[in-house]
Order: sequence, then structure tokens, then C-alpha cells
Amino acid sequence: MKYNRGQELKYLIEIGTLDALFTHATKNRLEYTISSQPFYSLEWYLFVSTKNSHFKEIMDSDNPLENKDFTFISLIGDKTTQNIYNEQGLKYYNLKSVTEAIRMLNSGRSSLFLHSKLAALSAIYDLDLSDKIKIHKKEYKKVHFSFLLSKKHLMQKKLLNNLIN
Repeated sequence: MKYNRGQELKYLIEIGTLDALFTHATKNRLEYTISSQPFYSLEWYLFVSTKNSHFKEIMDSDNPLENKDFTFISLIGDKTTQNIYNEQGLKYYNLKSVTEAIRMLNSGRSSLFLHSKLAALSAIYDLDLSDKIKIHKKEYKKVHFSFLLSKKHLMQKKLLNNLIN
């Protein structure tokens, strides 16, 4: 979901126009919602092209982000990836879509792409590149998702027990 659309939905949940949202339960969101236990997680992994001249070195490395000679890709608005790159002092290209990032990896114009496993693998399979783009073994981040119910929901008390348990 695009950032602006996500912000609009957040506002509608906060004021009680909408009832619920499926997202990461942050401290801010818990001020106006009640959260279920997490029931889904997105994991962030690195992706690399088999065409990359450093493919074996990357795949054998415990943490390829330590090598500042590689080139990296992020997506515009992907704060999770950008924060990880920034913590490592890495420079990166910002692209518009996962598909564009996977194509750039496959073309050899960049070394590594850090993104959610689900989204990246989906694009890799859609582009029929599963034999050319591989996932590195290290999990860089895991974000848990929950069902968030607005505290202004009319049936809140009846649903609360089911939601929390």
C-alpha cells in the first residue's frame, strides 16, 4: 500500500470511521486501537543475481552488508531497508518498485537488494527469474503484523475478548 493511502487509513481508524486495520502494532497505533496477538510476519532478506561476479562471495558471507564495495537497492519510502543501510553507512539507489529492483539486479547494474522476502519472491516468480535471483541466508529484520481494532468500534467490548485471545 502506498504511504499516503496508509496514512489516510490510519487516520480513519484513529477517528473511528473505519473499524480495523491489519498492520504492525506500534506504540502510536496502540493509542487508538486494541491489538490481537501477532499472527503474520514479514522478514527482510538480501537478494542477489547469480550473474553477479561476487555471487559466491556474497552467498558465503555471514553479512554481505559489511562490504561497502557492493551496490545496493532500496525502494522509495521503504524506511525499514533504508534504516538498515544507513546503520551500516551504505549508499543505495532508490527505485519505485520491487519489479524494477529485481530487473536491476538481474541486469547486473546493482549487487544487492534488501527487502521483504514475500514481496521480493513474488516479483522474482512473476518475472520468471527464480533461477537467476537468489536469497541470502541472513534474516535482517522481522516485522510482526496484528489485527488492530479501533477503540471507537461499537462492538469493541464483545470483540475484545476474541481479539486479545
